[in-house]
Amino acid sequence: MAAELRQRYEDVDPQGLYAFATVTMMTYARGSGRLDLHLFRGDTVMSFNPFTHDPEWRFPYGHGQEVHYNRNLEFINHQQARFVPVADERMPSDASRQPETTYSDIMATVAFRFVDTVPHHEERRKAVRVMVEAVSLDGRNHQSWFVRNRPLPNRPFRVAAAEVTAPVAGPIDFDDALGFFLYHHAAGTTPDFEALGQLTDAVWTAPQFEKPTVARREAERLRRSFESVDPEATYVIHTNTFLHYDLETERFKLSAFEPGTVIYIEPLFRLGVTGRRGTAGDRARHAYRHVMQFPNADRYQYLALPRDQAAAMPQVYREARTRANVRVELRVAGAGPGPRNAPGGALAMNVQSIHLTPHNEEAAVNWPFNSPIRR
Repeated sequence: MAAELRQRYEDVDPQGLYAFATVTMMTYARGSGRLDLHLFRGDTVMSFNPFTHDPEWRFPYGHGQEVHYNRNLEFINHQQARFVPVADERMPSDASRQPETTYSDIMATVAFRFVDTVPHHEERRKAVRVMVEAVSLDGRNHQSWFVRNRPLPNRPFRVAAAEVTAPVAGPIDFDDALGFFLYHHAAGTTPDFEALGQLTDAVWTAPQFEKPTVARREAERLRRSFESVDPEATYVIHTNTFLHYDLETERFKLSAFEPGTVIYIEPLFRLGVTGRRGTAGDRARHAYRHVMQFPNADRYQYLALPRDQAAAMPQVYREARTRANVRVELRVAGAGPGPRNAPGGALAMNVQSIHLTPHNEEAAVNWPFNSPIRR
C-alpha cells in the first residue's frame, strides 16, 4: 500500500488538467442563453477524503485517523464557472413555457487546474484552491440535448484537454459582496480586512480563546475573495421594470432607468456578517452600505415601438403599460462618495446591454423585444 501511494504521489503533475464528476441542479431562465449551475452558487467548496470515499484505500471503520486527510476544493473563479452557455433551441420544450425551470439529477464534469493550498476556516481541514477551466454536463434524463460522458469516479482524476468542453466564460452575476469589492478596486483602495474579519459570524460565535485565530483566518478569507475579483469583467444584474407607453411619442419609458435610480449594496450578509444585533450591528451595516449608480442609464430609458405593434400587446392596449424582467450587463465605470445614507461610497457601473423578457403570460403575447439591446 505504501509503495502504491508513493507511486501515485510521484505521478501527479501539479500543472496538469484534472477533473471530478458530481451531481448538481441547474436552473434555466427563458431567453437567457445559459444554464445556472447550483454547484457554483455562493462560496461552494467540494469536500473530499481519499481514505474515506475510496474503497481501495478506505481506513477501517472507527480508525479515527481519516479526519487528518479531509480536504476542500475551493473554486477561485466559481462566479464565472457558474454559468454554462446553451442555445435556447436546445432546451426541452417545458423550458419555453415558463420564465424559469430548474432541473435536478444533472451530472457535471468539472475540469480544473491547481492554484495553491491554504488553511480553511474549518478546524482540521485544509483547502486546495483550483481554477475551473471547463464544465461538461450530462442531463441523464435529457440525453438528447447534452453529450453523455463516460462514467467517472467520484474523486479528482487526470484528463486530457481535448476531453472537456464549454470553457468558462461570460458575464458574472453581481451580488453585494462583489459590489463592495468592485468599489474598492475602482477607488484604488483596499478594504480593512482585519476590521471586517472581526465582524464576521465565525468570530462572533467562536470561544473567547480562539477569537484572535479565527479573526485572522476570516481576514485572510476576505482578502482572497477581494483579490479574485476582476474589475474589468462584465457583470449581470436581474431586476424588473414597468414599461409605460406614450401614444404621442410612440415609445416606452422604462421605470428602471429613470435619472437618479440607484441600487443599494448591503455587503455584510454576503461577507458572512449576519448574527450581530443591536446598536453595534446597526452601525456596522450603515458604515458598509454603498450604492450602485448608472451614469449612462438614460440611453436605455426609452424604447421606440410603432403604435400598431404596441396595440397588438393585450396589456399595453388596455392599460398603456406592461411589465418586464430585465437582464442588465454592466461594467465598472468608477467610484466616488455616496449619499448620507450610504457612507461606504458610490460604485458607478455603465450599462452595456439590456435584455427584456415578459413578466407573465399575457405580456408574452406579441412581445417585440426578443434580442438584447445595446446602445
